[in-house]
Amino acid sequence: MLVIYLVTLIQSAKRSLTDANETLAQIREDLESVSKQSLNLMAAGEQLIREADEKLHALDPITRSVKQTGEALVQVTDSVKQVSAAVSRSASGIGQTVERNHSRIAEFAEYASLGLQLWQKWQSHRNEKPKN
Repeated sequence: MLVIYLVTLIQSAKRSLTDANETLAQIREDLESVSKQSLNLMAAGEQLIREADEKLHALDPITRSVKQTGEALVQVTDSVKQVSAAVSRSASGIGQTVERNHSRIAEFAEYASLGLQLWQKWQSHRNEKPKN
């Protein structure tokens, strides 16, 4: 009876070891599969990072151009402001000069009108003189 029990126990242990070996073999296969997938995923990730890096470097000239365009626009805006201020000052100065000399301009126009009237009278008087 003891021999039968030991044989049964050994067979049961053998089955358990066989099952354990099969399970370990399956785990090894699954582990290798996961390992291969992980390596493929890491390679794809590295490729994606390289491509993103290349595209970012390709955008550098565009970024620099946009920055330079912005700086140029700031300079143009500053120049336009300066020109506008200068024109405004000039127009204001001209307006002030005209206002200051307004009475002189009116006097000149009056003198010019008087001079024209005198010349016309002289011309008409000259034409009325009898010719001898």
